[in-house]
Amino acid sequence: MKKWIFRILKVLGIIVVLYLIVSLFAPSSYNVERKKTMTASAEVIYQQIAVFENWDAWSPWAEKDPSIKNTRTGEPGTVGSKTSWVGDPDLSGTGSMTLTELAEFSKIRYDLHFADMDMTSHGGFDIAEGESGTEVTWFDGGDIAFLFRPMVMFLDLEGQIGPDFERGLTLLDSIATIKQAELDAATYEIKTIDFPETKYYGVKKVIPFTEVDSTLYSTTYGQLGMFCGMNQIEMTGMPVSLCFEWNEETEMADMMPAFPVADNSIPGDSTVTSYTIAAGKALVVDYYGPYEEAYNAHMQMDAYAKENGLEVVVAIEEFVTDPTTVESMDEVLTRIYYILK
Repeated sequence: MKKWIFRILKVLGIIVVLYLIVSLFAPSSYNVERKKTMTASAEVIYQQIAVFENWDAWSPWAEKDPSIKNTRTGEPGTVGSKTSWVGDPDLSGTGSMTLTELAEFSKIRYDLHFADMDMTSHGGFDIAEGESGTEVTWFDGGDIAFLFRPMVMFLDLEGQIGPDFERGLTLLDSIATIKQAELDAATYEIKTIDFPETKYYGVKKVIPFTEVDSTLYSTTYGQLGMFCGMNQIEMTGMPVSLCFEWNEETEMADMMPAFPVADNSIPGDSTVTSYTIAAGKALVVDYYGPYEEAYNAHMQMDAYAKENGLEVVVAIEEFVTDPTTVESMDEVLTRIYYILK
């Protein structure tokens, strides 16, 4: 009996040694990558990838598992935003994806965690425009724990993940093509005008994107209203928002909600400051619709400025229409100016 136990232990010992030897020489990491050239612009493709809410339209896993339920947290399209899901245990399981790095129109990075296996990988997308189209690269990879390396050799991660990436890129291409067509059809008439010298009182702030909301404007315009009233300062137009920098990398905005005024010679206080834009040239667009959907108008103006070698000093959004006075948000006019150097 002792001999048999010794033999069994000996065999087990040999198996363990062999397993460890295989672990030493087996791959310590993995990487799966797929590429596809698309006709849509980098801007349109980036928007479909960087905002998790848009994944519902092209995700290969949503197509494979209709039962999947997603929960999104964080500011959409910003570092730290997260999508978590629960789905069919045999198809999607339970997991989450968190954006860790963004470079506008060119790069997205994420951490992908599978709760069922307590496994985390790192992946992302690279977007590059070329003569033949926009090349999109989707990749994912990670380290393999030492003791799991022999088992992973038989999982064929390339064969399991690769087809999903291929299908996802195909679906993304279809959605991006539709979005590009919609954008091209909804072109805005960009005019070059003589912008008159304009004086303002405003509250200048450098703040995160997440704080640019209705609360910011209502609070700031309240401050400005009190200041102008106390100093008998005459407003000459509708409230505006001046943007000096909108930094996608740092996700910070250098901006100034402001009132145009007849005279800004009275010194400001601890929060209110004066600002004057000299007479010069400007691009202008009339945008009708919900304020939060003005992205396409800005994107077209920015592209127009770049194509024509124009340097923008400050962007101005003039809130021409009071939303409470109209029946539909489609009637709300925001006039957008790009003041040129």
